Amino acid sequence: MPIPILALAAALAAPAEPAQQHVFSGVTLSPAGDQVAVFEADQRADASEQPHKQLVIRAASNGAVLASHDPCVTCMYQDPAFSPDGQRIAFLGRDRKAGTTTLYLLSKGTVSVRAVVAGVAQRPRFSPDGRTLAL
Repeated sequence: MPIPILALAAALAAPAEPAQQHVFSGVTLSPAGDQVAVFEADQRADASEQPHKQLVIRAASNGAVLASHDPCVTCMYQDPAFSPDGQRIAFLGRDRKAGTTTLYLLSKGTVSVRAVVAGVAQRPRFSPDGRTLAL
């Protein structure tokens, strides 16, 4: 009789959660090589859509999280770019529902909107002196 009881207990057990994986995109190294900017999120292994990622700043030496930012909960982020001095990071947030792409600038722990473009934009870049940001 113990076998049917074990089978019944297994049938009543909660189903296993789908496996998760941590996904990364847009990995960018700072000019000094001490920090990494990356978009990352946890994603279920059986997910059919891309997860919503956030900008994460990590120490290059050990991967420790230094900061994370998510200024637009409906956006997919792309194209992080460090300023030449490594003090600022420009990145884009594409909102498919609104049909816009926003240029964000992270400076001294604060994210600000620098431009909003109707449609698609790519690859923000700093001038060599860091004073101009092009999109």
